[in-house]
Amino acid sequence: MALRCEAARNRRLVPTRLLQQFTSTACSTSLAVRNARFHLRSLYDCTVLTMPHSRLSRTALQDLEVWVHFQYDSQLNGVPLFTSPTSHSIYTDASGGVGWGGVLPQLPAALWRTSANEAGLWDADLLPLHINFKELRAVHRSLLAWRSDLQGHRVLLFCDNTTVVQLLRKGTSSSPLLMAELRQVWRLVIDMQVDLVPVYIPSGDNPADFPSRHSQNAEWTFRAGMRATLSCLSSCDFTLDPFATPATAMAPTYCSLRAGEQCIANDGMCVSWRNQHVFLNPPWHLFHRVLRKIIEDAATCVLIIPHWPSQSWWPLVLRFCARWVYLSPSKFWVLPCTVTRHKTNPFAHSTTRLIVLAFNGTRRWKRGTRA
Repeated sequence: MALRCEAARNRRLVPTRLLQQFTSTACSTSLAVRNARFHLRSLYDCTVLTMPHSRLSRTALQDLEVWVHFQYDSQLNGVPLFTSPTSHSIYTDASGGVGWGGVLPQLPAALWRTSANEAGLWDADLLPLHINFKELRAVHRSLLAWRSDLQGHRVLLFCDNTTVVQLLRKGTSSSPLLMAELRQVWRLVIDMQVDLVPVYIPSGDNPADFPSRHSQNAEWTFRAGMRATLSCLSSCDFTLDPFATPATAMAPTYCSLRAGEQCIANDGMCVSWRNQHVFLNPPWHLFHRVLRKIIEDAATCVLIIPHWPSQSWWPLVLRFCARWVYLSPSKFWVLPCTVTRHKTNPFAHSTTRLIVLAFNGTRRWKRGTRA
């Protein structure tokens, strides 16, 4: 109370010694008071030890109000000795130059999925920022994505960044940028009535690692004229696009890491392509799996591939009985959807030419070859 009176009387100037005494006393309660360090960080930042007086920031005044109204029956007071079990878990990850990803296993609203995935690309102004900030932003966006599903639950948060895990546990950081983002996460958690339990997980075991990096290859589409040309190569309209986003889908139903009204699954490789007219523009690192699935499902499809004879999957392509159509240079018909530090796949190598393979699903092999 004395600090608030001094700040109101002297235009936010308070005696540095009095400020030190208060922060030391308040910090001693951190074992029993939730978020004690979180509401002290701004006060520490304002403490100028070399001056007799320190000026409180507006954020520090807001945190000071929390302590002024602190009572024995306050929600901040008390930490349970025996915690309740967690009812949900989420996985988050961020890649420095691409985007963020999140995974919610066994989504109650859609039990037919093994998990629900969310992914997005970084805006141009976020690309230069430190990876720790991006990892924390990934947590923020994942919580927003599943706000209605996590409301009122105790949630395990798996993250492969130790700094973010410790930051969420302690509720404080000396970095102003991280603290600003943490305050937004904290307000969201309080509004959602979520008890967040951060846990470290190695990157190799984190299922959110793939969604955070997958966007680099997926975020490009075709200009209107090329879309019409590709549709003409199929015997009828496409019915399924296993590798798409709501903005790039070439069929009324599609699979996507991002939720959408017409999204039937997150993983296009887990959906049957049999008896469908499929449009395939997969990430380039999945070509070998895609070719094998075309064989297994006897798919009628149109497949986009680069002319890349040095790849291990190229001999398998040569054995297929399909109609080959070489496309003009990518700059005339490829439309990048986002701006990233990395070049979109068709533009990564200026000499790369793309090919359209049209399969009819009945005759898969050239004469003289066997499966």
